[in-house]
Amino acid sequence: MDLLNKIITITGIETKSTISGKVFFKVKDQDNKSYQLWQTKADGTQSIAYSHLNEIGGAMAVGKSVEISYKEEQGEYQGKTVTYKTIVNLKLTTQSKGQTMVNLQRAEASKKSDDDKWAEISRGKVRHGVACEFIRLGQELTPSLVNKINRWTDFIMSGQLLSDKSELDFNEEKETPTELRADQIPF
Repeated sequence: MDLLNKIITITGIETKSTISGKVFFKVKDQDNKSYQLWQTKADGTQSIAYSHLNEIGGAMAVGKSVEISYKEEQGEYQGKTVTYKTIVNLKLTTQSKGQTMVNLQRAEASKKSDDDKWAEISRGKVRHGVACEFIRLGQELTPSLVNKINRWTDFIMSGQLLSDKSELDFNEEKETPTELRADQIPF
């Protein structure tokens, strides 16, 4: 049986098993054609194709462009003649390797974006808590109070005073605290 070579983009991978329990994968390409890829060879050892599929991400290989070597065999399924296309080897194409790098860069950028999003969520929760405490103290919302809320939020988030020391206190009477003690924080 001659081996055929083809470059495909994997659009789906589904785990299947035979009645006897032998595991194989149904791999779909961009043209909705199906190929089978066996986990083990007839002698029970891991197949090369399965090993290479795992190297490129296993089920996460969906969307990747790969070059496959496969064989076609005629068989019968539910009384009909069918052609089984069995992948015996596969490797990432050059295009797919570059695409993988792009995907890694996108994932890293997305991770940074997620970190930034969570930092903003945390900051919002701290700001909310500070604002609630000012409301509990009966403070009126003024531009000066908004500045105090922001300064307290900065202090809580960083643990240090980020700009001048004015307007950090919760009370209107005190303008410039020089030292912050734990007993000065009303919550």
